[in-house]
Amino acid sequence: MGCAAHALALMFKDVCNAKKNHVPWMHKMYSKVLQISDTINGCAPLMQLFYRVQEETLLKKGKKIPTHVPTRFAIVHLITVVVLELRLCLINLVNDSGFAQAAKNIKEDRRGDLFKFIMDAAYWKALEKAVYVMAPVAEAIKKLEGDYPLLSAVYPKYVALKKHAEAYETELSTNPSRQGAHWCASDLREAHQQASQASPNVVEEVV
Repeated sequence: MGCAAHALALMFKDVCNAKKNHVPWMHKMYSKVLQISDTINGCAPLMQLFYRVQEETLLKKGKKIPTHVPTRFAIVHLITVVVLELRLCLINLVNDSGFAQAAKNIKEDRRGDLFKFIMDAAYWKALEKAVYVMAPVAEAIKKLEGDYPLLSAVYPKYVALKKHAEAYETELSTNPSRQGAHWCASDLREAHQQASQASPNVVEEVV
C-alpha cells in the first residue's frame, strides 16, 4: 500500500518536474504556487501583514500557507489548495497600503512577480483546474499512506482514479479550456492496469 501511495506521489513529482515537462501548464502553475509560498513565508513582516489582512477579510484568525517539504507526499497540492482558498486575502494583501513597506526587503523582481501572479485572473483559473484534476489523486495518497490502510482499498482507489481520468478526458474533448492534462489521465489509466495485474484476487473480489 505504501508502494501504491508512493507511485501516485511520484506522478505528482513528475508533473512538477521542469525537465520532464509532461504537463507544461501544471509545472508553470505549481512553480508560481511555490514561489508565492516561499516569498510570503520567507519574509516575517509580510507574513504578519498577511495574517492581519486575513483577519480583516475573513473575520477569523489567519492561517499560514504551508511550506514546501520535498519528502511529504502531494505537498504541492496542499499548498495549492490553501493558496486557492486564500485567493481574496492574497489579492487584498498585494493591494494593501502596507504591502510596499512589509515587502521592502524582498528582491524587487520577486516582489513584482508576487503582485503579477496574484493579480492574474488566468493564474487562478489554472489553480482551479489543477485542483480539479489532482484532488482525487491527493485523496488516494492520503488514504493509502494513512495509519490504518487496508489492502482491499488499493484497487477501488485506482478504479476511482481511472474513472476520474476518463471523465476528465471526456470533458477535454468537449471543453477546450480544460486542455493540458492528457498525460495525467493516461498515467492514471496505466496505474490502474498495473494494479489490476498486481492484485488479481482483489480485482476479482471488487468486480
